[in-house]
Amino acid sequence: MWYRVYKMSDDTKHPPKFGEIEIVPQEKLPVYDGVIFPGFPELMTDPGKKLTAVKNLESHSDDILISAYPKSGTHWVSEIVEEIVSGKAEYSKKSKGGLFLEAQPLEELAKMPSPRNLNSHLPFRMLPRKHFELKARTIHVIRNPKDVAVSYYHHAQKDPCCGAITLTWAEYYETYIDNVMYGTWFSYEKEWEKAKKDNPNISVLTLYYEDLKRVRQIGDWKNFFTVAQNEKFDALYEKEMKDSKLKITFT
Repeated sequence: MWYRVYKMSDDTKHPPKFGEIEIVPQEKLPVYDGVIFPGFPELMTDPGKKLTAVKNLESHSDDILISAYPKSGTHWVSEIVEEIVSGKAEYSKKSKGGLFLEAQPLEELAKMPSPRNLNSHLPFRMLPRKHFELKARTIHVIRNPKDVAVSYYHHAQKDPCCGAITLTWAEYYETYIDNVMYGTWFSYEKEWEKAKKDNPNISVLTLYYEDLKRVRQIGDWKNFFTVAQNEKFDALYEKEMKDSKLKITFT
């Protein structure tokens, strides 16, 4: 499988322009602790160094961290938080990727005024430790994995940093249930569920995407999943989540 990634270059005199992409095979994507990551420049250079720095981030007690699996409403919830914090019901560009922990230079985050509206798709074990030690606020957003799969598929066709090339839905479906970027939905959510159980004193608000009262399409998976794919996914969900208490709505 081939992916688009942001172009890297050792030529400091003629560096690639922002947004320039190149095509690389999956084995060249950054991998750390068994997880495949998108081709963000800092991760492509040295994923271990970058993600260790994220884990050791100097958090602030008034930071707000939105933690969600990809395509689960991170940007949407970030916009809502930004409006609440600013007291203004208007769109803000700051609520997009500017405070995305694994993609942005951490020295830039250090310059951001408080309260910082941070966000990440990293699994719980890779998130800033001090954030939880300080009991800073965290919002964990959960979306039903079938809609995540369809949204992820659309995203993968166009995003420079994680777009798989020319995959059909059937091909992507098999990849999604096996091992996509950031790991599977099942591993991500089970890790978060265990973290909440093992650390009852951390400050976490759990939101379900389907419960948020703004107009968004849900249930689009029905337009993509075949009967066979749906049956296979239901069996996998039952196996992977048999001990979970998550209340997922497959609308």
